[in-house]
Amino acid sequence: NIVSKNSNITTLVDLALLSYLKIIAKLSKLSHLKKYETNSKLINRIPNFAVRMGFGLHVGWGIEGAIGSMHKIDASYLSPNVNIAARLESCTRQYGIPLLISGQVYNMLSPIVQRYCREIDNIMVKGCLLYTSPSPRDLSTSRMPSSA
Repeated sequence: NIVSKNSNITTLVDLALLSYLKIIAKLSKLSHLKKYETNSKLINRIPNFAVRMGFGLHVGWGIEGAIGSMHKIDASYLSPNVNIAARLESCTRQYGIPLLISGQVYNMLSPIVQRYCREIDNIMVKGCLLYTSPSPRDLSTSRMPSSA
C-alpha cells in the first residue's frame, strides 16, 4: 500500500529530525561541556567561546566503504547526497544555527512538523549538478508551543 509506505517514511523522517533536536538540547545542558565556556584560557584565545555542534540533514543514496591502510581503516560514506549533508552542516556556522535540513527532507516531513520549519535561503552546492538548490530550512523556535 503506497499510502501506508509514505506514512511510514514520513514518520521515520519526523523521528530522525526529532532525534537531532534531542541531541542539540542535550548538548546545551551538559555541565561538563559548559565548563569549557568559562575556561579563561579558551576565552582569552577565543572570545565568546561556546561549545557548538552543527548538523546537516539530507536524504538520498550513499555507498559505505572502508578506506585506509593495513594499519588503520575508517568507514566512509560517499555520494553527492553525503556531500550535500556536509555542505548543509558547514552552513550552520555561517547562519549561526545548529541544524539545517534540505528541501528534500522538508518535503518528506509531516505537515505538522513542516509548520515549525522556515526557509533560510537557496544555496548552490559546489561541485554538485543534481541538487542546485537544497532550500535549507531550520526550525523556528518562535513558532513552537512553549511546552515543546
